[in-house]
Amino acid sequence: MDSVPFSCDAFGGFGEIQGILRLDADGLLLQYQTRDAVLGVLRTGMKTTLVPLDTLVAAQYRAGFLWLSPRIEIRVSDLTAVADIPSTEGGRLRLKVAFSDRGDARKLAHMLGGRLAEQRLDRLQGELDKMSVARSTGTSPYSSQAAPQPAASSASRPRPSESEQ
Repeated sequence: MDSVPFSCDAFGGFGEIQGILRLDADGLLLQYQTRDAVLGVLRTGMKTTLVPLDTLVAAQYRAGFLWLSPRIEIRVSDLTAVADIPSTEGGRLRLKVAFSDRGDARKLAHMLGGRLAEQRLDRLQGELDKMSVARSTGTSPYSSQAAPQPAASSASRPRPSESEQ
């Protein structure tokens, strides 16, 4: 599976996007062309959009009604990553996939989900490393200042002996 062809509605149903979706080392690569849905004559030039992995929140494969209308749903955390795509609704892309390409679409969504999980795990590991280093040095992991040390209480101070009084 190298790429998955997709289509989706654009401009409130007056346009249609046709393109391919490919998982790249840097993120999710969409190459697409927009055409009018009425006559299918007017077409835009080929456009390419790279959605970085760090802006992706989720990618899911949906089989659709009676498993006959498969699609890939993608959610992003930053709208600027998908600002050029005219069918984005609130950070969501719903990409229709042909019935014959549903196996490749499922594999791509699964691979993308795995990469997102690895990225979250790496981010968590980095946070844990920061916290453990900060704890061993006595500093706060979220600020550049040292954490205040608690003052010694009167119970932990040695009491002067009777001979010293």
